[in-house]
Amino acid sequence: MWRSLVAHLTGGQGVAGSNPVIPTN
Repeated sequence: MWRSLVAHLTGGQGVAGSNPVIPTN
């Protein structure tokens, strides 16, 4: 769910570790 949102916001650019805005718990 979050991955899709973040991926869409960043355009699919290394979201994990690149966007500390959304904690992936």
